Amino acid sequence: MSLRLILRVVLAIVFAGAAIGKLQDLDDSRQQVRDFGLPDVIARPIGTLLPAVELLVAAGLVIAATSWWAAWAALALMGAFIVGIAVNMTLGRRPDCRCFGPLHIETIGWRVLSRDLLLAALAAAILLRV
Repeated sequence: MSLRLILRVVLAIVFAGAAIGKLQDLDDSRQQVRDFGLPDVIARPIGTLLPAVELLVAAGLVIAATSWWAAWAALALMGAFIVGIAVNMTLGRRPDCRCFGPLHIETIGWRVLSRDLLLAALAAAILLRV
């Protein structure tokens, strides 16, 4: 088994877990986006669509023919999450990260930021065809 395949599977499991967690409570998913500072007019559609996008990314990562595109999508999503966390930390705000819905809740901080940077690095490694 190649390292690239292992990275794809690991990242797919993370994205699928995040999507499933958020699908358990879409109202909570929408609230999380609001808690990160986005207005309701943007937070509602993002919080609603994010689990579906995460599921598509997870599926795309496990299919060899679409894994490159899915890795780009994963990197873009992780970039958005990293920016959101960094901006909130810079502003002194510490909303809860409910990245996996009610399955795992953690206040944002360096640990969450580091985890997301690691996941972005996994997506980048896939793109670099490790």
